Amino acid sequence: MISIKNVFLDNLNYPISFKVQPGHCLGIMGDSGIGKTRLLRVIADLEESPGIITFNDLDSYQYDPTVWRSMISYLAAESLWWFDIVKDHFISRNSLNLEKLHLQKSILSKPVVELSTGERQRLALLRLLNHNTPEVLLLDEPTSALDDNNTKILEDYILSLKTNSNLPVIWVSHDLNQIERVSDRAIKLTTNKVIEII
Repeated sequence: MISIKNVFLDNLNYPISFKVQPGHCLGIMGDSGIGKTRLLRVIADLEESPGIITFNDLDSYQYDPTVWRSMISYLAAESLWWFDIVKDHFISRNSLNLEKLHLQKSILSKPVVELSTGERQRLALLRLLNHNTPEVLLLDEPTSALDDNNTKILEDYILSLKTNSNLPVIWVSHDLNQIERVSDRAIKLTTNKVIEII
């Protein structure tokens, strides 16, 4: 279980607290700029904020930061690509599950600059899983560049990961329909309070 207690964000007039059990998904909504991305980055130990974050009953500061960031895996809305060719971003290419996200193996030989935004988004998830064995998934608008068909494919893939690996998932989205599909519980961040959606 991952627990967030009394985390403060600049645009909110209250501390945020919640827990996500293994095998459950918490959906988070809120207006642009309210702090959804910052909250994920705080949980991932990429930004600082007052508050206590625990995983399996240990506070985040009790973990080596590199271990924490490997376990608590954050998928940004727009991921960075530091090599020219797609395949150079992957440690191993034997079990990437490209076909499960409707990607051809030939995409690995492509220059990154030739990828569509949707291809980058799907590959970013596979890269995250290729480099880490996540124990928690933090997802920031993971389907924002996908059409309806590929959105459904990626949702199903993530939900199967959640179930099969018993992962807590925190999923940020602006799409209420998506939040209703993927979440066991959902909240909306507003300036003055948290609103329970599901």
